[in-house]
Amino acid sequence: MTSPSFDAPADAPEGLVLLGAEMLAWSDYASSLSAADGGAARDLVRRAATGAGRVLFLGPHDATLVQQVAGVAASTEVVLRSLGDAEQLRAQVDGAVTVSVGAFDAFTGTDYDLVVALDGLDRLLSAEEPPLAWDRLLDKVLSLPGAAGRILLALGNEAGLDRLLSAAPTDLDDDAHWPGGRVVDDVVPLGFAELTDALARRDGWAFTARACFGRRSSPTVVAPAYVVDALRHDPRFGALLDRAAWETSGSAAPVHEPSRLARTMLRHGQGVDAAPIWLFDGQRGAAPQRPDEVLWLDRHTGGPSLLAGIDVSAPVWRRTLLEAVPDSHVGLGVERHPAALEGEIPAGRLVFEQLAEAVGVQDLDTVGQLVRGYRDWLAAGATTTGADEEAVLLVDPEKAPVTLDNLLDTEAGLVVFDPSLRALDAAPLEQVLLRTLFVAADDLVRLGRRSPWPAGYDARHIAVALANAAGLTVDEAAWPQIEELDTRLQVGRAIGSLSQLSTAEAMATVERYRTALDQAEAQLEWLVLNIHYRQRAVLRAQARARKLAESPQYRAGQRVLWIREKTQRAKDKWRARNAAPPAPVGEWRAPQEGAPVERDPVEVDPSLLPPGYETKGPII
Repeated sequence: MTSPSFDAPADAPEGLVLLGAEMLAWSDYASSLSAADGGAARDLVRRAATGAGRVLFLGPHDATLVQQVAGVAASTEVVLRSLGDAEQLRAQVDGAVTVSVGAFDAFTGTDYDLVVALDGLDRLLSAEEPPLAWDRLLDKVLSLPGAAGRILLALGNEAGLDRLLSAAPTDLDDDAHWPGGRVVDDVVPLGFAELTDALARRDGWAFTARACFGRRSSPTVVAPAYVVDALRHDPRFGALLDRAAWETSGSAAPVHEPSRLARTMLRHGQGVDAAPIWLFDGQRGAAPQRPDEVLWLDRHTGGPSLLAGIDVSAPVWRRTLLEAVPDSHVGLGVERHPAALEGEIPAGRLVFEQLAEAVGVQDLDTVGQLVRGYRDWLAAGATTTGADEEAVLLVDPEKAPVTLDNLLDTEAGLVVFDPSLRALDAAPLEQVLLRTLFVAADDLVRLGRRSPWPAGYDARHIAVALANAAGLTVDEAAWPQIEELDTRLQVGRAIGSLSQLSTAEAMATVERYRTALDQAEAQLEWLVLNIHYRQRAVLRAQARARKLAESPQYRAGQRVLWIREKTQRAKDKWRARNAAPPAPVGEWRAPQEGAPVERDPVEVDPSLLPPGYETKGPII
């Protein structure tokens, strides 16, 4: 098929190249699917662009990422399909960034050192140009790099973890694409294996595949595909995937607990297949790479995101910060020191996972051992204050904000998975212990984990039970101080939170709605029956009234009443002529004793009310 020619206007704004077929009343940046900002892969993009001669971005990308690449590359170009998006991006970036806008098939650039397509292929074609087959579109994209060029191509997964968790995935909204993508073909590669085979058939290319977890536009974990399979039983990688799965849920409550589903699919060897997107790193004329680095982006409310690289080639992982981030507050009484993330991560399991498993099988002995081990870890290095009879152990500020889901149980003892959090002040050991147990109990309740305690037990009761399993007594009078400490030590995550999901609360809500529906149906049935009864009573009353109206007694009574009414009117006229003048308007008159008071409260017979209604006293 011969590509149509598009005539570009001669009066194009500075820095813009109009290819024709521009989408004028459309914006990919304003759609429900955000522009790609790289997420955990942004350092990979920057390293690939450093020293590169020419860099090309395909599709909508975040202006900050484009600006960072423009600062390390000789020249940077962007291809978009919306004229409004091109003008907006051109105004946001500084320096010599050229933006081509319009029909992608009319774009004639070539010989680029690096092509970045983190948004995929779905938003490349304009609605004004003919659709392309998927293979032809891929060949067009792969023809842009030069002889030794490199491409970073992200392709979405239609069966990704984010779509399994969300009832209405964002990238499936009607306004995400136009309309649903412009690629048409009888067979489009689906799944990781088919996409890998399709790319392997391109001569002269070698691709390294990475699985990306988290939001599609900003992944949280980026790991080589073979690393995901190799680490499927490693609890440390499961902990990283837990956080990414919570961010996958976004601002809406997911239909399933993200962490449990992510761990299950990972352990069953489906981690790569469940990744929301796959990042294919391609190089012309080179052997495929085999990196061992896992890229991790951690976000907290109130502070900047932290980008780290984790070397997983050895049993003891090595974590390195990839960006300089200043210290910041991430809570009322918690600071974050990013430099503390630098260091080793020994092998181990999260204490919360061990606690949840022990609680689920009612193994209270193990629960007691875990709680006592955590208390001993808190007491190590604690300072003593006060008199001997009132001695209080103060926990180190570095340990105070650490919860059980941030603590690894290793061969060398308990190790903090994220040691960058630090409390502003030391806190009493017993309060920190109970606060941590309260947070763990709240997570157990919200996640609907199995437990031996009655359904009516809230987080406070379960926290007390966990302490009792370890042989510890709890002073009920200390709960106000514990709640205040929890308020100061809370650390909110930027995206995804247990507050978005509560299996127990969701089931309670469903049960409440079911009860309300049953009650409404009973009320409707009661009302319908009463309407039938009233209708029959009305018909009987109407028949009785007609029969009475036709009787001689009724006619005689009507005659007597007519005479009485005429006599009463004559008396009223005589009284009106001989009565005293009326009181002036507005004069107050004292109520007569014994006169009825208007709108007196009336007691309603409960038997007259529909089922489900309750009387709360007299009704006015």
